Amino acid sequence: MKAIIRLLTLLISASLLFACNRGGVSFDSSGEPLGDAVEKSESPRPSLTLLLTFDAEARTSLYLREVHRLALDSLGYDVSFRFVLAERSNLEALEKRVDGETARVFEYGNKFPELLRVPVPHSTTLFCVYSIDPDLSFSSWKEVAQSGKRVESVSGEVLSYLRLSEVMPEHLYSLNLETYSSLLKLIYGRIDLFVASRDFFFNVVDRDLSYQGVQIYNNGILESVDIFSYLNSDRAELVQPLGERFRQMRESGLLDSLYQYYVVEGNSGSYPGEGL
Repeated sequence: MKAIIRLLTLLISASLLFACNRGGVSFDSSGEPLGDAVEKSESPRPSLTLLLTFDAEARTSLYLREVHRLALDSLGYDVSFRFVLAERSNLEALEKRVDGETARVFEYGNKFPELLRVPVPHSTTLFCVYSIDPDLSFSSWKEVAQSGKRVESVSGEVLSYLRLSEVMPEHLYSLNLETYSSLLKLIYGRIDLFVASRDFFFNVVDRDLSYQGVQIYNNGILESVDIFSYLNSDRAELVQPLGERFRQMRESGLLDSLYQYYVVEGNSGSYPGEGL
């Protein structure tokens, strides 16, 4: 009988020990609980995937990556990036294959209201007209449209398309998926003017603004525009906080410093200054 009672006692003790261990309590070798030594596994940080419409190592991409990394890190999020041509990136975002896009003009949100515009811009860009003729000069979209010259812009770059498609003769206006292809067409005389944001242009040409040894000239600034991030509806809770981070970065001068470091100077290493 004593043996049976002893066996039952051991079984009950073992059951209690197993139950406590399942509850996350640790025990020492004598079976005593270790008080504060509760094992907790850290939850992984939430993460986002955002789109770049420039090559991943392009100057503007390096700037956009660092801006979003710093802002989202301060909000407790990790972020990764994918490169997609501008023409196709809206489909990726609209179908929620990614969480958003990093660089679009204000008008983009009017065309795709399903995407949520972060209310504070993180940068400003200039839309310019380029050619291989140093004597040309333009100061407005209207002048470009009425020039009688063959004009091309980047497919998916919404602002250029909105400004030119409705006012230019169809046979004088074309779209191209790639900036470098448009510059080749300029060089070989297949088009006369290339209209693009300064960022698209900077990411392709050499430091002296030449391409394949041919000088490309900026023949005029057409418009200065703010650039915004967009998120899909599943990330609606981040729209306002991310905008607030961008505002802080702008007021502190951090956005200007990052733009100078990556886009203007063409650096590719880690930003040496202070972050948020």
